[in-house]
Amino acid sequence: MPNLQNLPFDVLLVVLRVAFIFLLYFFLFQVIRVTSRDISRAQPRPLIDTGVGAEESAYGTLVVVQPGQAKLLPGQRLPLEPYTTLGRRLSNTIQVDDDFASGEHTIISIREDGNWWVEDAGSTNGTYVNGVKITAPTQVRSGDTVGIGRAELQLEI
Repeated sequence: MPNLQNLPFDVLLVVLRVAFIFLLYFFLFQVIRVTSRDISRAQPRPLIDTGVGAEESAYGTLVVVQPGQAKLLPGQRLPLEPYTTLGRRLSNTIQVDDDFASGEHTIISIREDGNWWVEDAGSTNGTYVNGVKITAPTQVRSGDTVGIGRAELQLEI
């Protein structure tokens, strides 16, 4: 094994530069690998028809009252499922792409008794029903508004 003290300073500098460049490229390779893996795992949900004649859900709809910063349109009808998640993630039933909405922000579901309930899914900024912040699952009726981030949606069931 060579003695590092006997190596000329220039050779040592070249070795250190090569090692640094190798580590830099290795880091970039890892970043690209992880990013491409995450992108390939994300399967975007099909876009919902946002026109006035949008297909109605058998369970009901959410009508956009105030879109906030989300890419929603006032009056847009979003179909409900028996268990509907709302938030910024693509994996949610309804994506609300607002800066103040969490990844999974709110859950709207129908229970065995036939009533609809809204619950906050541990969001940072909270969920509001008719302008009041909820802290526990809350029963909702047709005409109630649900606030997620800056967006406001009216329930029609």
